[in-house]
Amino acid sequence: MDPVALSLSDAIEDMGLPVPQIRIGRLYLVHGEFEDDELRESARKVVANEIIEELFLSREFPRSFPDP
Repeated sequence: MDPVALSLSDAIEDMGLPVPQIRIGRLYLVHGEFEDDELRESARKVVANEIIEELFLSREFPRSFPDP
């Protein structure tokens, strides 16, 4: 579990609440006309470290993060 998720888990547990599955994520909304390959390559270079993070591209606004 990453440090932010662990901190959140500890805080929830300290409040005496059951700890759910926790995943931390970032959402970037990009407006414009881009090809998927072009946007994915830009994201890999600028915002995502794919060694420790997953990169998802979607034209729909997500209601939740995908399951691992």
